[in-house]
Amino acid sequence: MYSNLPNARNADYLAGQQAYRALDTTARLTQLMRQDGDDEETLQFRRALEELRVYQVESFKDALRLYFRREEVRVHNHQRLRDCRQPILRIKSTHTGRGAEGANDDEADGLDPHLCICLGARVMLTENIWVENGLVNGSMGTVRVIVWREGQDPTKDMPTAIMVEVDDYEGSKFPGTDYIPIFPVTRRFEYKKRDCSCTNFPLRPAYAITVHKAQGLTLKQVVLNLERKDHAPGLSYVAISRVERLSSIMFETPFDLSRFTTKVSSNMKDRERDWDLRKLQCL
Repeated sequence: MYSNLPNARNADYLAGQQAYRALDTTARLTQLMRQDGDDEETLQFRRALEELRVYQVESFKDALRLYFRREEVRVHNHQRLRDCRQPILRIKSTHTGRGAEGANDDEADGLDPHLCICLGARVMLTENIWVENGLVNGSMGTVRVIVWREGQDPTKDMPTAIMVEVDDYEGSKFPGTDYIPIFPVTRRFEYKKRDCSCTNFPLRPAYAITVHKAQGLTLKQVVLNLERKDHAPGLSYVAISRVERLSSIMFETPFDLSRFTTKVSSNMKDRERDWDLRKLQCL
């Protein structure tokens, strides 16, 4: 009806198109009447409906995505970094201890073997830096400046600091800016029975993380993909419970009841038997 391209094969289509174009008075309906009310939940619902009407979900544009597998996280973060259209810096961790570079972030106390960032990238803190002022594990912000000391080679040397504009942060900041300097940290750990260490920035890209990494975090908004079934008991529960309100969740793909009615695993049976014993101990 709205197209300017001819469709001579369909006479009814042409007749309808001509009738539509003959209209010379237009009334545009802009007020949602069914979803009436001024409470916060209704306001959010109306906003979501309006965004869906124009094929935009702007309020979830910067929401963190939670995935069940590392590869899904890697692919999404890589794509979003490319979308920044800035040179991407790959910061390689420095290690001590034979074989330490083979340890992943779980084994190296939260530090990845390398960190990919760029100016404008969204990042998440992975440790508590200043709890009293809200700089805690899970805080998110935007990379604004990457700093090297005079004489350092940016193509080889680890930066001295990464300046991050942290969301909703009202504490002390670097003079003349809204930024917080984040410095490298060193974590010591045991890997393959050897004492090792890893040094890098306590940051990770904040476009997507695994559900496992989200444990313990409270998030403002999340986008979830529940297409895959849980490969460990309780992962869907962890993912959905990261927010305080249902309106703070957007589901990336559809799912049905069968997604949650899977065969009970042996691990879950063991947990149920353990609870049968422990419920007698409850205070």
